[in-house]
Parts: sequence; C-alpha cells; structure tokens
Amino acid sequence: MQVYKIKYLLIISSMTFVCGTGFGQFKNVTVQPVSGDEALVASISINPRDLKNMVLVGSSQSIFYSNDSGISWTKAAAPIPKEALNPALAVGNKGDFFSFFSSSGKIHCFASHDGGRTWVEEGSVSVDPNKVNRKLEAGVDEKGNLYLTAVQFDAYPSQDKACTSRVLFSRSSSGKKWSLPVQLAQSQGNCEDGDDTPSASALQISHDGKVFSSWSFQGRLYLDRSFDGGSMWLSNDISVGSHPGGKDFKIPGVDHYEGMPRLLVDRSKSQYYGSLYIAWEDQRNGSDDTDIWFIRSSNFGDNWTVPLRINDDEPGSQQYASALSMDYSTGILYMAYLDRRDHDGNETDTYVAFSMDGGSSFKSVKVNDASFLPTSNAGRALSLAVSKGVISVAWTRMEGSAPVFSTVTMKHDDLAKAVK
Repeated sequence: MQVYKIKYLLIISSMTFVCGTGFGQFKNVTVQPVSGDEALVASISINPRDLKNMVLVGSSQSIFYSNDSGISWTKAAAPIPKEALNPALAVGNKGDFFSFFSSSGKIHCFASHDGGRTWVEEGSVSVDPNKVNRKLEAGVDEKGNLYLTAVQFDAYPSQDKACTSRVLFSRSSSGKKWSLPVQLAQSQGNCEDGDDTPSASALQISHDGKVFSSWSFQGRLYLDRSFDGGSMWLSNDISVGSHPGGKDFKIPGVDHYEGMPRLLVDRSKSQYYGSLYIAWEDQRNGSDDTDIWFIRSSNFGDNWTVPLRINDDEPGSQQYASALSMDYSTGILYMAYLDRRDHDGNETDTYVAFSMDGGSSFKSVKVNDASFLPTSNAGRALSLAVSKGVISVAWTRMEGSAPVFSTVTMKHDDLAKAVK
C-alpha cells in the first residue's frame, strides 16, 4: 500500500491576530498527488467511534484514509472503475464509511468496514442506463439506513430543448438493494447545468427518521420532506425563498461555479433540536461581492428566519464554496468556506465559522497556512466534517502546476481561542 507524500507547513505561533482571524495557527497537511477532474471535489468524514480515523475522497482514484487525525494520509485499496465520477461520502454511527460514484449509467455504492483502508461494492441504484447521473448527495441515519439523491440528465450537458433533468431519491437498508428512484422536485429542468437545471440536492435525516432535501432552481430555494423515511413526499415542493441571481455565477479564476444550498437538520440535545438550517452563496450585492447566507426553520421548513450574512468582512470581496456541519454532542454549528477578504486579486484563504446559538450569530477564523490561487479544476471545492469536538476541513488547490488536497484538523477549544 502506497503512502503518499505529506507536506507539513510551518506553524507561526508568534503572530498577532486581528479581526477574528487565526492565520498560521493551524497545521495544514497537503495530500498529493491528484490529477485532472479529481481535484474538483473534496469530501471528508470522521469516524464517530475513532476520531483519529478519517476518510478523504476526491474521485474513484483518489480515496485516502488517516488513522492519526489527518497528520498523514494513505491511499486506499478501492476497486472502483476509473471512469466513476461525482463522489459522495457518508459515515454511519458504527464507523462504516460509504462512498457513491456514478458511471456507465449506474450509481455504485461502495463500503469500507476497516476505517477506509479497503473498499467493496455493496450494490448499485437501479437507474436508466441511457441517462447521466450527477451531483450525488448521501446520508446515513442512526439505524444505518442509507439515503441518496442525484440529479439525473437525459444527456449532459446538452442545449437540446427536449432534454430534461430531475432530482431523484433512493434508499437502502444496507447498501446492497436500493429502492426504485422517485422524483422529488415537481418541476423538471433543462440539461444546460445552469439556473434552469436543479442543483445538487442536499440531503439530511433527522433523529426520528424524517428525510429532507433541498435544491436551487430558477432563482429560488426549494425543500421537500418525508416523515416516513422516504416513502411518501410532499405533493407540492416548499418554496423556501429567493436565491437572488440564481445558483449559477462566476467567481474570478473559477470557470463555472454553483452557489448550491447546504442543508442540515439539528440532531443535538440543544434547545434547537429538530431545526433545519440552509446555507448558500449568491451575488445579490454584485458580481464582485459574493456572500454566504444562512436561514433556520423550527417547524420543518414551513417558515424560515430572515437570511443572515455569514462572512463578517467589509463588502466587496468573494466568499464561496461553503460547507455546513454540526457537532451533535454539543449543538455547535460550523461552516467552512473560501474567502478573499484579505486580497485584492484572486488569492484565496479558508475560513471556519461557528455558532453556539443555533445560527443567530457566527464567529469566523482563518485556518489555512498559505493563500492560494484557484484554477478551473482546483480551488472551488471544500468539505467539512465535525464529531465530538473535532473539526476537519478539506479543500482543493494548486501547488505549482499540480492540483492537491489540503486538510486541517483542529479541536473546538483551539478554534475558539483563535477568535478575538
């Protein structure tokens, strides 16, 4: 088994921190090499039974695991087809990791029962082999049941007016046999992968088995829900609110970007138990001022709070690629995102924000050791995992001419100390 080169960056402990930033406080680890489209996606998960055990997935050929809290990463043995794309990653309460890939008209479910070291194909979702499935999202409930959403295209991409796309949902008790996919979004989209195409359908499962999915379509945010584990869904999608300017916009240095909604259901024992949270990016304040917004619902999505701007900088910079997670043991909300507030050009940093009051307010901390310049195939993907006081973030960037993954793992106490 091949251990990949890990680069440690210096920790500068003598810096003075202002404006709530912690630049240089947290050790970043570079995982390399990765190549091509593999760098477009980064997904990370923490084993809830062993907080030192983590899995990082970029594509079928880029699956890594760590047994030392992300200090070192090893490439996993995974018999996944090279053409498999659009990975999704989930972890169950027993520490089993599940990865999903689409290829050749199938959606494959792979499982690792040894901390990400080896993977086996559990089964696949029955989908039309003549269609293309992208934008996968996966979840595991507390009983170990698996849930999956995907955006299915008649063809991808296509400007044919007869070509349509739709949001699909399927579930499985083990990953071996999957239910026949059902369509969630009432309205079908086109196949151009823009505002008239449904975005990736965020997926969350509550403590008692309620299932929620959210997406952006034609300048609005939508929610669907099932109170019986995914058998019955609403006959009318809930229109959560506007998505000003739509999900499809440009970030300088990034060719194509989608400000897709991120969804979270509160499974903590806090006073906010059962609440729904949605975060997204938009350019309501102009193409040079992308911001991240957050809303909360305490009645399963029927009503929502007024949007709260997460990034706490002065207007006029870009914040994007947000990820949303929660520590269910404490009820603390976390959000990670890419940020350019400290730069006049396209140099980009990574921030983590956290909220201890159910999302009424957030504090932000810079967690990267070195700024980077994004490209068309790196610097537009970010993932966040949180478990029992441990926070881990993964993002893609360029190192010279090569795309790499960067990761940083920290404890909440150290993150909170970095805030002034």
